[in-house]
Amino acid sequence: MRKLITIVLTTALSLSFFLNFLTKISANTLTPAINETFLETNKRSYNKVTITNEQNKKISVTPKVYPYSAKDESLINGDQYIFVKTDLETFDIEPNSSLNINYEIIPPQNLVPGTYFNLIVFEEVDNNPILKQQNPINTSANLSQLIVLHITEAGNIKGITSDFANITFEITEKGLPFLKPTKIKYIFQNKTNYVLETEGEIQIFKIQGKYQPQYIKINKDNSKLYPNDSFEEEIEINNWNIIDVISERKIIGRFYNGLDDNFVTKEVITENYILYLAGITFLIFLLSLFIKSLLDDNKKKN
Repeated sequence: MRKLITIVLTTALSLSFFLNFLTKISANTLTPAINETFLETNKRSYNKVTITNEQNKKISVTPKVYPYSAKDESLINGDQYIFVKTDLETFDIEPNSSLNINYEIIPPQNLVPGTYFNLIVFEEVDNNPILKQQNPINTSANLSQLIVLHITEAGNIKGITSDFANITFEITEKGLPFLKPTKIKYIFQNKTNYVLETEGEIQIFKIQGKYQPQYIKINKDNSKLYPNDSFEEEIEINNWNIIDVISERKIIGRFYNGLDDNFVTKEVITENYILYLAGITFLIFLLSLFIKSLLDDNKKKN
């Protein structure tokens, strides 16, 4: 009997902890979830985050700042990567109300221009030792704000130049009109200290004729590209026109970094299919001669 009571109590306490955790996840909200800013190393910015308590009881939170690696989704050791300054006090939020918490972003002098991340975790203070959360990082994402800082060079608005990537752009398969698509492949390597987002489009123009150009967006998943990483994509061009048989096509890749208006263009030319058409015509001619010869032989035999 005593063993049964122990199991029941343990189950009840575990269920209470689980429900309490879910309540914290669903009841508290934070806006904005991400704060992205550009700053020179000798500048600072003033920001705020709003936490809304949708519970029927007062809650208390304490902000703590952690250096963060967005690529690895893990914390970084070392205070030299911390650029967010906030008061380490406990803030009380009344039931069904919101509170603005202010903080500063101050780029350290020892950080070179590039993209850096901090995570502000708002730990909820709970004096109940049974329900106390042990790991603040594993609390709800609503109770954490990601700060994305792009440190720029003085005199440059965003610190990005047109030489932000190594890009290769090539035709991998020429294709056949109306039968096989033309395939284009590009490789975009980030050569900066910034986290970039490959943006842009592939433009297909007819060198002859008055047909409308074709546009294909690249990186439709909006994948982030971290320093020294590469992004590769192969794109199929399926639209054909009869003019493509005798006309070359100009294919242009227009690549942006996702941070400013600078871009890089690459260009390739697809050859026309006149030789291919001539070869097919010649084969048809030879085939017709062969068939005619067979028919003539049959007539002679008859």
